[in-house]
Amino acid sequence: MIARTKNIKNTNISKSKKKDEIVVFHKSPDIHIIYPIYHQHTNQHTNQHTNLTIWNGIILPLQQTQTCPTIFLSFLISKYRIGNDDEWRKRYYSWVMIDPDAPSPDHPFSGQMLHWMVVNVSLHNLEGTTRMSYHGPNPGFGTGPHRYLFVFFWHRQPLPIVGRRLTRRVHFHVDQWARHHSLIFLSSTFFVTERTNVYQN
Repeated sequence: MIARTKNIKNTNISKSKKKDEIVVFHKSPDIHIIYPIYHQHTNQHTNQHTNLTIWNGIILPLQQTQTCPTIFLSFLISKYRIGNDDEWRKRYYSWVMIDPDAPSPDHPFSGQMLHWMVVNVSLHNLEGTTRMSYHGPNPGFGTGPHRYLFVFFWHRQPLPIVGRRLTRRVHFHVDQWARHHSLIFLSSTFFVTERTNVYQN
């Protein structure tokens, strides 16, 4: 499911007419991954934000990825979806965010690094259950660009929730996890970021 690439150069980015907002389109128009971007206005001492939506290969500044994004599954609530609405709305949805390039793309012996896991999203539970809390990208200085993948699945029955949240992030294997729970692949996308300064947050 996950391909290895050392050089990541291609991006698919389009700028909207609204100032300071980058809008990119997921290959699945029904799934949107939205990061808030906060702009501080020193004269007014106020914060404003615009939204940034993830699309395959978009390159993001590291600081813009530290806040947990919002995942919007429009097919769960849209009244205008073409197709069998009832079937989509009876399903459950789960996703993970992983870094397959940890600690570096050339030596990914800690990958896949699990950065986020949410399971059992449904029409009646749009927030789902967080099994691994969001941890923003933290690539090492000098290790180059890292890919951060969002992988989405659907399933007919809710996943069992046993014990507390997961705590182990390293050596996660999304393929094994999906097979173990009989998950069906739905969609995926990724962004790229890197640490360009040793003191960068």
